Amino acid sequence: MTTVPAFPNSSAIQPVDLPRALAPLVPTWLWRLTVVASAAGGVGLSLASYGGDVRTLPVAASLLVAVTYTGLAVTALAAPRVEATLLRGMLAVLMVVVAGVHSVLLTGDYSPGWSVLVHAVTPALVVADYVLLARGPIRLWHPIAGLVLPAAYLVAYRQSDPGFYGFLEPGSRNADLVVPGLALVTLGGALVLGWLASLRAGRPAAR
Repeated sequence: MTTVPAFPNSSAIQPVDLPRALAPLVPTWLWRLTVVASAAGGVGLSLASYGGDVRTLPVAASLLVAVTYTGLAVTALAAPRVEATLLRGMLAVLMVVVAGVHSVLLTGDYSPGWSVLVHAVTPALVVADYVLLARGPIRLWHPIAGLVLPAAYLVAYRQSDPGFYGFLEPGSRNADLVVPGLALVTLGGALVLGWLASLRAGRPAAR
């Protein structure tokens, strides 16, 4: 006697309410799009109104943030469990360097709209995203790994020698002091970022 396979009752299969399933993910998606808008807006305004160069640190960093957070905005809906904590920590360190160099080593002028975006607003958003919103395991070496990005920029700058930053020129009188000092300050800032992020998460940072 042939057994007819049983099929589930179609009435027992509950359809997925896609809008309701996505609703909790929308705030994260909108937040990351806000970061994208700030970063992309700063890059666009810099290139359009100032004739900026994508090889400058703030414009290059904002462009990297815009591209990265576009991908993170997509994953917020498509793969919400992907936190990319390491990547967000690295970008947070990079943006601290951007804001710090502008305010301490350069003019600190925020008068043009693009300058406010690339030197203040975007760095603040990226740091807040990591320190306040990053979930998942927070490890001390996450922000420390962010030293790779400023170091990569320094190597590329020395190779191309565009002449944007006198204190980075090999022949500069203060280059031998500024670069190591900046590296130490960046390392300290990276450790503080990791500590704050772990503090917000309510647990000590893992190694």
